[in-house]
Amino acid sequence: MKLNEYCLKRIVCLALACTLPVACEQGGSSAEPSPAANLDQSGKQDANQPQQNHQQQDDRGPQSNPSSAGETQDQTFRADLDTFQTSNVIAIQNFSGDARFQMTQDNFIVDLNAQGLQANNQFLPAIHEGNACPTMADDSNNDGFVDAIEAQNASGKFVVLFDQNFGQQAGTGGDAGAGGAGGTGGDAGGAGGTGGAVGGGAGAVMAEDPSAGAMTNAQGAIQYSKTVPLQQLLTQLRNPTGEGAGASTPLGANEQLDLTNKVMILHGVPQDTQLPNTVQSVGNLPAWQTLPVACGELRSDNTPDVDRQP
Repeated sequence: MKLNEYCLKRIVCLALACTLPVACEQGGSSAEPSPAANLDQSGKQDANQPQQNHQQQDDRGPQSNPSSAGETQDQTFRADLDTFQTSNVIAIQNFSGDARFQMTQDNFIVDLNAQGLQANNQFLPAIHEGNACPTMADDSNNDGFVDAIEAQNASGKFVVLFDQNFGQQAGTGGDAGAGGAGGTGGDAGGAGGTGGAVGGGAGAVMAEDPSAGAMTNAQGAIQYSKTVPLQQLLTQLRNPTGEGAGASTPLGANEQLDLTNKVMILHGVPQDTQLPNTVQSVGNLPAWQTLPVACGELRSDNTPDVDRQP
């Protein structure tokens, strides 16, 4: 009996020994997919996690991206001015100048510096709609001067005219103007008899408010700075008034002021300048006041401002 039990156990052991490798192989093959599946699934989760984080960053990007914030930064344009009239009648020597225009959300700021101009004279700065300055080649009637009409043929009409209506600020400088009429008003009113001549000239657009114009001092230098509310200026530019309105291109009802590809021209010579009758003007302005004397092409420049001496 004991021998039979012993034999039976041996048979069972032998049977198990024969089938065990098969079972292991089957077990191994059946067990391998599970860890592989887990690794694969884990791998997918690890790969997806950065994508989800990246997507969240993309969703937040427009709110914190410095470039998007820059879209609301101030817009600044500059122009280096140079003369182009060659007539000896216009006494401009060793001229240099530059203009800076800044638009913020609330204000329009102009800063004009120049030297080498006629002393104690009032000038009419203007931004024109064209993208190139006039040259003597634009003197179509060959009279030796590029007048206002010839300049507008080359550089377009006024977009912003810095006369006494600029930003609808008229009437703020009457007292200063009165000094010029008497010949003793100093730089602000036009020193000596020059101020009186400007005040008495027909169509003298800046006589009502000399502080609104670009007046040179006794050394022939301009330091002109003015700030006006932007929305107030836009309202004016959409419905231009004054003696230069006929030579201006108004903005559309919803159009914003864009100084890209524009030029800045400095107009004006002393009223007693001997100009030929062929020199023409625009609007209701006299020829001596609109004769262009210097120009510069505007370029975008949003770098910090630097101190400049005229």
